[in-house]
Amino acid sequence: MDGSLYVAYAVPRRVGTAVERNACRRRLRAVAREAVGVVPAGSYLIGAGPGVRNLPFQELRRRVIEAMNRAAGGEKR
Repeated sequence: MDGSLYVAYAVPRRVGTAVERNACRRRLRAVAREAVGVVPAGSYLIGAGPGVRNLPFQELRRRVIEAMNRAAGGEKR
């Protein structure tokens, strides 16, 4: 792999209306941009549940990056 992050997003209807789901995707894309260089290169699927709308950005960022590191095998529980 070339050191890039490839990220897909799964934001189901239970998260909210189309407008709310798109806002969630935008927040997740912002987190993924900040994750470059922090998590190992690779392909990731980020799934979101209804609670994601109420999370402050820094908490969302912490949780997503932590999950990406776990998925890549970079961090043990």
